[in-house]
Amino acid sequence: MQNYSPIYPYPNAYVMPQNLYQQVPQPIVQPQNDGPIMAWVQGGINGAKSYPVPPNQRAYLFDSEEDTFYVKDVDQNGMPKPLRAFDYTERIIEEEQPKNTSNFVTRDEIKDIIKEALNENNYNRKGGYHNGKSSVRGTNESRNEGDVR
Repeated sequence: MQNYSPIYPYPNAYVMPQNLYQQVPQPIVQPQNDGPIMAWVQGGINGAKSYPVPPNQRAYLFDSEEDTFYVKDVDQNGMPKPLRAFDYTERIIEEEQPKNTSNFVTRDEIKDIIKEALNENNYNRKGGYHNGKSSVRGTNESRNEGDVR
């Protein structure tokens, strides 16, 4: 005779009876809308029309036989909207033209201009040079006269 335990009232503790748990209905999971569908189709517009698209989705359908793609939209009831067709056209990208450099100044020309500007700025009103040094308080003569700037 089998020994029944109050904790496990069934002869085999590892097997649960079928009626112990009730079946809970599982919710229907809608597919996630992760963006538009992109797919290749054959047969031109008829292939695009027959391609299945879920409700509330957009599909970009690329024709594998022609330079055409189709956009197929389906509303929330699963009814397809009018199919739109687009043709590929090549757009030629022109190479960037070289810039006109005739108005540009070279480095050597800039250096010469800077040297001339510095020489003109070093020439003082009395006809002498400051040797590239500028005085914050003025010249020696003005300091001796008591004129402090």
